[in-house]
Amino acid sequence: MMNSPGGMTNWCGGVLSSLARCWEQLLIVLRNLNNQSWHGNRDWTPTSKATAMCSTRRPVSSQQLGLRCNCHLTTANLKTNLNWSSRPTLLIRVTWCSMTIPFKQTIDLRCLLITDDDIARHLSMSQAVTCMEETFRLHDEGTLIAPARSDSDLAEAGTLVFTVGGSTGENSLVGFRAYDAKHFKSPERDELVAVFCGNTGAIKALVTGTQLGPIRTGAIGGVAIKYLSRSDSKVLGLIGTGPQGRTQLLAAAAVRQFDQIRVFSRNAHRCGEFAEQMSGELSQPVQATATARAAVEDADVLITATVSATPVIQADWLKPGVHINNIGPKFKNNQELDLRVSGRASLLATDTMAQVKKCGEQFITAATPLHDRLQELAPIVAGSAAPDRAVEEITLFYSLGLAGTEVTLAALVAERMTAQGR
Repeated sequence: MMNSPGGMTNWCGGVLSSLARCWEQLLIVLRNLNNQSWHGNRDWTPTSKATAMCSTRRPVSSQQLGLRCNCHLTTANLKTNLNWSSRPTLLIRVTWCSMTIPFKQTIDLRCLLITDDDIARHLSMSQAVTCMEETFRLHDEGTLIAPARSDSDLAEAGTLVFTVGGSTGENSLVGFRAYDAKHFKSPERDELVAVFCGNTGAIKALVTGTQLGPIRTGAIGGVAIKYLSRSDSKVLGLIGTGPQGRTQLLAAAAVRQFDQIRVFSRNAHRCGEFAEQMSGELSQPVQATATARAAVEDADVLITATVSATPVIQADWLKPGVHINNIGPKFKNNQELDLRVSGRASLLATDTMAQVKKCGEQFITAATPLHDRLQELAPIVAGSAAPDRAVEEITLFYSLGLAGTEVTLAALVAERMTAQGR
């Protein structure tokens, strides 16, 4: 019953939906926390408020419940109760009361706040690749719910993109990743990933920053390389030296031992800096090449991770037996690889057919004979489908972003932080 404490407790999970109304204020709180720009003498209570009304459906005189959800930061030491060290945490205080009966109850829900620094400290690329492998297996089993992402055009205000997903079972998780696509290149932008317990509706963790997304995409690319490339691959070619290029390279090196790594970007200075940086991170030489062709020819594994709207390589540069990860644009009028590259591949795979369908006629292979050959990566990872290829045949992976992978990866970081008392 809605006017009993037990009924209220079961229903209180619905209060969390009111956080969507506090979107802007919540992001401000998280950004300030991430930048460590808040001070102890600043009043954070309440930082944001949302009020909702709910009436019982019983035919009684208008019994109504007033709900208030206040968000504020606390630096209380939670180590005793939750095995966390003293660190800023998000405290969601939910208070409800009846307007017609003497009843009032307040509960505090705490969840772990994860920043880019936390991710750097508690998650290696090898761990991220393993997590993505397990997530693909869940997808093959049908226990990962991974719909296509959705977006809301807010005109001049921006375009809010949501990727939602969840897993069923004993350790069920649900959650989302959200970001503003309009400001994708802004140095001040943030993304938000929320992880809920799928069995109780409790928030387990919130991730703010920009690093989880590229790491997740890189790890998915690593899984594709592990299962689609030849095990004796020794030469890696990379086109594109942005954040996605970095995580793709880290993931590739986590699953294959390369003797040579060659990278190219149109900005020669940036390419040289990237090669020097990655040589240090990988503890092996990374060569910056003067042309894209020099990076592509002789490559056993090729990664294209650009934002180019026009093809960055030519099909006749490709070595027989090469595996290709296509990370950048893959649409009819916006593509970093053209159909001639796709046509040379004997195996075409993607991480999410749901997103391919959402792309419709704009997807690069749509309305071509190649489209019917496109298959999902998950059955190959799970072993229910084996990649059918000869040594000299080319494979191509279209990375679109399997929904739910951000949630499982964020949950792994939260689990590791909690286990280490951080």
